[in-house]
Amino acid sequence: MSKPETITTEPSAPVTDDQVIDFLRTNPTFLEDQPGLMTLLTPPAHRQERRVVDFQQYMIKRLQDEVGGLRGTHDELVESLRGARSFQGQIHSAVLDILNARSFEHFVDSIVTDLGVHLGLDAVALCMETDESTPPRTRAGIRFMPVGYVERIMDGEDLRVRTLIRAERKVYGGAAALVASDALLRLSISSATPDALLALGSRDEAFFRPGHGTDLLAFLGHVIESTARAWLDLPS
Repeated sequence: MSKPETITTEPSAPVTDDQVIDFLRTNPTFLEDQPGLMTLLTPPAHRQERRVVDFQQYMIKRLQDEVGGLRGTHDELVESLRGARSFQGQIHSAVLDILNARSFEHFVDSIVTDLGVHLGLDAVALCMETDESTPPRTRAGIRFMPVGYVERIMDGEDLRVRTLIRAERKVYGGAAALVASDALLRLSISSATPDALLALGSRDEAFFRPGHGTDLLAFLGHVIESTARAWLDLPS
């Protein structure tokens, strides 16, 4: 029986200095495209002093830029957390006012008037659908709209945040011209009542942004639904 042939591979020759130099000459942006390599290189200590200084300055500048970027990210994060905490406190204060209402009329007023003060808003509207052929525009602080309007404006969602808008007069009345951003909450008060809508508007086009405080706004909506059912003695 013949022995199997042994395949041998010769180790590849090490890369020479000239090959590295030729590669860098033909690829002058290589280190720029691979900035992580700069921290692995050791510049010469006693020759080409001017280039050593430039090399070190480049590394220092790069580290300064990284630190500056991290500091900017840190500051943005801190500011965002402060804003979220402030908004949370405002929502909680508003909810306490709603829960402490002494009458149904006071309950409505704590929404359409006091809620705007707590949150720093320019317009707040509590709206409800009605099937009356000629519904009144407002009654006891509540704005009325045709059946189906809430679904039309909410487009299948329970909470919508809008920026850079032209607000609807049917929702905000005469205050619509002030509103540049808003949050809309569908209120499902009871199976025995038509759809309702809470509209929170601000003249600041960036006051309401997608994802900003939506959990707190949803919580506010649930509190209003539950409290309204209690005042009107309605089923869920």
